Amino acid sequence: MQPRFPGVLPPVWNLARRNPAFTGRDGMLNRLHDTLCAILRDTDPRSHAHRTAVAELLVAARPEPRNHRRWAELLPHILACEPATTDDDGLRRMTLDAIRALFGGRSEANLDLVRELHGAWVKRHGRDDLVAIDAATLLADIHRDLELRVLDDDSLARLRRFRGADHLDTVRSAGYLAIDLYKLGYYEKARFLDEDSLPRFQRTLGDDHPSSLTILTNLANDYFTLGLYERARALHEEALASWRRIHGDRHVETLDNAWFLAGDLLELGHHDEAVSLYWDTFRVLCIVDGLAGYRTGAAQSMLVGILRRLGRHDEAEKLRSRFLGPGLI
Repeated sequence: MQPRFPGVLPPVWNLARRNPAFTGRDGMLNRLHDTLCAILRDTDPRSHAHRTAVAELLVAARPEPRNHRRWAELLPHILACEPATTDDDGLRRMTLDAIRALFGGRSEANLDLVRELHGAWVKRHGRDDLVAIDAATLLADIHRDLELRVLDDDSLARLRRFRGADHLDTVRSAGYLAIDLYKLGYYEKARFLDEDSLPRFQRTLGDDHPSSLTILTNLANDYFTLGLYERARALHEEALASWRRIHGDRHVETLDNAWFLAGDLLELGHHDEAVSLYWDTFRVLCIVDGLAGYRTGAAQSMLVGILRRLGRHDEAEKLRSRFLGPGLI
């Protein structure tokens, strides 16, 4: 797709969308940062058009939800496009996704930001606007997560005091608290808890118990979000091998860990290997969940974005336009 706008954007757009060096492991915004800032500061009469083009460029660079580092690169540029006053649904949704990916309900400032966006969108688009409804849902989720974090934190402290750190109830409580912390954006704290909980689960329940494998996957996801891709890859490979051995290729946890591993490979620069694993996992998911399944649709959308990010636009367009036609299986 070509931008509709004159000036500096067309060559930047063409370079960014075709060259994996701009969209690969180091992040497109590392190289386009100065250009984007210059466009957003532009005093040219066409600056609104340029700002709209930047918004399209940002939406095209959407990372997967757990890629914390890439969302951190994009968020300042997303906010500079003034999502509170835009009519671009893609940019508005991406703003909420960035807040979810980076912060959850981590601080009062983020609560205020979501409240501001929700209020502005209700005023501009009405209470029945789907993105405004999504913002309201995010507000509710933030408050609920904050309350759960307090409850789980209290439960863990009491269980450690009365039953000890190695008791199964205590270890499970630590796992729940780590999930809360991750959702709220406290990735280092979640990592610390998961690193502490994993050997305790393995000693108590065994390496192949579903709870042990779930913590293993959670810790791998902590590492990925923190940019520790080699560590994430090693743990995802271990979890994938275990789930596959115990439950086979079509189990939901097998598919999830295969998808996660593909993400690790992608960030490590092993693009062909990553895409091959994405495709293999996607085809199995089509069989397991059906062509109209929610998980299938979400995976299809994500795979289209990954292919575009790597400059494989024909392959991406073929997948998008066929929308899971029967020839994919």
